[in-house]
Amino acid sequence: MFDLESSITAWRRHMLASGIQSPVPLEELEVHLREEISRRMEGGAVEREAFDAAVAAMGSATSLKAEFRKAGGFWVWLGEDRPARIHRTFALLWLAFCCWIFFNLVAALAATPFISNLRLTPDLYLIFFFAPIFLRGIIAAIRLFGGNRKEARILRVLAIIGFVFSVGQIIYRHMPVAIVVSYPDVLVLAFYGASLYLMRSPKKSVQN
Repeated sequence: MFDLESSITAWRRHMLASGIQSPVPLEELEVHLREEISRRMEGGAVEREAFDAAVAAMGSATSLKAEFRKAGGFWVWLGEDRPARIHRTFALLWLAFCCWIFFNLVAALAATPFISNLRLTPDLYLIFFFAPIFLRGIIAAIRLFGGNRKEARILRVLAIIGFVFSVGQIIYRHMPVAIVVSYPDVLVLAFYGASLYLMRSPKKSVQN
């Protein structure tokens, strides 16, 4: 015998398994489903017919997710859950940051007349060292935004390198006088620290 409430519960489980998050928008969808069932039953349909027709009218979970993504705007576009939104947000930030550093390094390299005198200065060594690193950061940021969360490890390594180098630069600039940290230095260090903390891998539960 057909049980309407059990069928709605099974429909909810299917929606959850397909990626529709609870309680919103799943609660809204259930309200619309019940309204559609009631409307069809008032038109003479029995419970099973009304339920099947209402589910078919609402569409599949995939199409519903697409509609909610469109309606949700930029925030939903960033990701369906908090970790995905964090990773995509930092992917965009790191993409902009790495592009800025990389193209500045390339511009500095192009403006350096080292070919004429065949001499590599310490600054050029730094350019040759950091340019490939930040190029790899650009690739990692693009892949992370595309959903490859393993690339977060690459960006966290970059954050460690950048943090250590920035602290060394601050100390070098101000020695032997008192060290003064400027606002740009604070922002950069905070960015590195936030990247290390927020993009860390989730802790795995230990089973006894």
